[in-house]
Amino acid sequence: MILWRSSASRLAIVVGAGFWSMPILVQAQEAPKENRTLLAPIVVTADKSDAFAIGGSVQRLDLTDMERFSYSDPNRVLRQIPGVYLQEEEGFGLRPNIGIRGSGTDRNARITVMEDGILIAPAPYAAPAAYYFPKMARMSGVEVAKGPAAIKYGPMTVGGAINLFSTPIPDSDIGTLTGKADILGGSYGGRRVHAWTGGWAPLGDAFEIGGLIEGLYDKSDGFKDIDRGGDTGFDLTDWGGKLGFRTADGTQNFEFKYQNYDETSNETYLGLTLDDFKDTPFRRYNASQKDVIDAAHNIYQLATVTRSHPTST
Repeated sequence: MILWRSSASRLAIVVGAGFWSMPILVQAQEAPKENRTLLAPIVVTADKSDAFAIGGSVQRLDLTDMERFSYSDPNRVLRQIPGVYLQEEEGFGLRPNIGIRGSGTDRNARITVMEDGILIAPAPYAAPAAYYFPKMARMSGVEVAKGPAAIKYGPMTVGGAINLFSTPIPDSDIGTLTGKADILGGSYGGRRVHAWTGGWAPLGDAFEIGGLIEGLYDKSDGFKDIDRGGDTGFDLTDWGGKLGFRTADGTQNFEFKYQNYDETSNETYLGLTLDDFKDTPFRRYNASQKDVIDAAHNIYQLATVTRSHPTST
């Protein structure tokens, strides 16, 4: 007991134990030559000067990531990217609140949201997700740019920028149509149908023409309960198409896109008192029974395209 109370004695014990175990460690490290494995050499080719050529941080979710869980809620999709903060509003992701690196989540006020490189808001300083946000179910990829990497996307990039890539015209064998259809069902009367078809065909010897037709239907009866009953879900249709024209060698590629979105949400801005929320958080008062949000959104886009993703308009 006296030895453990003395710091000098503890040091002597530790040092002594270290010297006592050294032969054992050395003996364990010297394995027979026939059991040794020669590892491949690691060659470092980068240096510190390369860091100055990297403009911030960019993360990307490709089609494989998008199809892993078939999420239509952008909150669930964007949770896979570090540095993105989300705040739920109505529970379906129709009007998400997204922030990047602490920029705040109030209706995406400090980030830029784009679809195929085009702002979804009518102006750079307008509320980008006030009543419309592109549906994730028809997206083929998501790209999130943070810091200096987002500067080129406009003035509202304090936190960063999010670019959503819609379904491209399938670049399969020339003259072959490609298509896909998804039918999903879930709780609370949830159902979703998403289908598209398209492809490229030769147009003479030097040109090719392509097209895509896509449709999405999404509906839910809602998970909240109005005191006297009523619908608390949503019903939306999202359809459109693309028409592409390119040279056979792929050096010139032009694309026209049209998208039509129509949504009816039986949602409300009326909340609950704190006591009622603690008792039944999914309750809605009778006064909100007739509340409804009707949203419509149309896209007309002409762009030059590289690898099926618009780069300029």
